[in-house]
Formats: sequence, structure tokens, C-alpha cells
Amino acid sequence: MTCKVNALLDQGFATRTVHPDDRRWMHVGVTRAGKALLTEAREQPTTRLAQRVAGLSADEASSSATPPPARSNCA
Repeated sequence: MTCKVNALLDQGFATRTVHPDDRRWMHVGVTRAGKALLTEAREQPTTRLAQRVAGLSADEASSSATPPPARSNCA
């Protein structure tokens, strides 16, 4: 975990603050750059899905909206 936090700190995506009374306790926060990165990462899958759906015909889109029948593992 420390390596991952250090990488975020090094890239400017997080901040780390030591507790004034207990140096064993650290607070890790997200910077504006980190929040922007999170927002972008969350939007990418939605954007990609919208692009793929936009290329479907009406028949393809309606058939994709219907899930396949459920399988039973009981035999």
C-alpha cells in the first residue's frame, strides 16, 4: 500500500499529512489533479459504451437490451 500511495504522491494526485499527536497515524487526501483523474477514469467506460451503442442498428440495439436466458447449475 505504501508504494501505491507514494506513487500517487510523487505524481501530485494525493497529499499526506502526519497526525500532530501520533506520528504513526497518517491522513492521505486527494488533490485537485487526483479528483480530475478519478472523474476522467469514471467517465471513460461510459463514453466507450456510448460510442459502441451509437454504431448499432435499431435491431442490434434492441436485441442487445434483452439478456440471455438464465442457466441453471442444478442437474
